[in-house]
Amino acid sequence: FSCGLRDWGTVACWGDLPADGPPVPREVIDSVAAGSRHACGLGANREVVCWGADYEGQASPPPGPFTMLAPGGDHTCALQPDAAVSCWGREADGALAPSEGPFSSLVSGNGYTCGVRSLDLTPHCWGWNEQVVRGTPAVPVAALVAGDEHVCARLADGGIQCWGEGDHGQLAPLPEAVYVQVEAGRYQTCGLRADGWVACTGNAVLTVP
Repeated sequence: FSCGLRDWGTVACWGDLPADGPPVPREVIDSVAAGSRHACGLGANREVVCWGADYEGQASPPPGPFTMLAPGGDHTCALQPDAAVSCWGREADGALAPSEGPFSSLVSGNGYTCGVRSLDLTPHCWGWNEQVVRGTPAVPVAALVAGDEHVCARLADGGIQCWGEGDHGQLAPLPEAVYVQVEAGRYQTCGLRADGWVACTGNAVLTVP
């Protein structure tokens, strides 16, 4: 499924969104982030509202306020105003027990969450997905993105580094270039180069515009 914000601030979702959990909210939302089977948004008062699947409590947030959301597979993590992390949902091998912060950003996937530490800009990951957690590099990063079971970082020099599960080719190196943006899907990784061209790797990468 996918969700988006309309011009006037309400949420629209389409695709295979589970209907057995909280419904899509009707109130105005400032931002939206989607996990595997649920999504969450920040309201004007920085409280969290979630909808979709809630079988592990991933769509039942605690009171806020929060500044950033990172829904994953069966859990959700969020940044608090003091840059600490709060998580809810499935507790499995530390998925809800974040590393020490403070953090400047968060991303979540299937069984893991990663944050960029504010002090040295290095990524730190936690959860039951050992390929992600154990493979986390100790290098400063400019941005993180989460796939299903892999993570990619855009480095300060414009390079891309990925780690985690790579059985579908999603960890294969992108062509050498300076990248200004990176995105990760379930089995794919794509980067936007400084010259405007797109490069992708992984399964089901058929054509690149």
